[in-house]
Amino acid sequence: MLPLALLTTFLAAPPTKTVSLELVDAPITHALTLIAEVGDLQLVMGDDVKGTVTVSLVDVAWEDAFNAVLLTHGLVAVPVGELTV
Repeated sequence: MLPLALLTTFLAAPPTKTVSLELVDAPITHALTLIAEVGDLQLVMGDDVKGTVTVSLVDVAWEDAFNAVLLTHGLVAVPVGELTV
């Protein structure tokens, strides 16, 4: 049985939104923007975020999809207040 504090935290956590996405050689900026919209994420990207990505995802947690696309190009996201840079 889970400790009460852990159980309370688990039950209070909002459900994660999922994303299904099929992209072939799409600009990585487009893929990140689409996924960020699902997670209501305020996103800022510099000019050095470039390249293409091929994605085939079905009902994946938006955070996992977002991080997977970042990692394909060795990128990371850093939260800055209410923004992600």
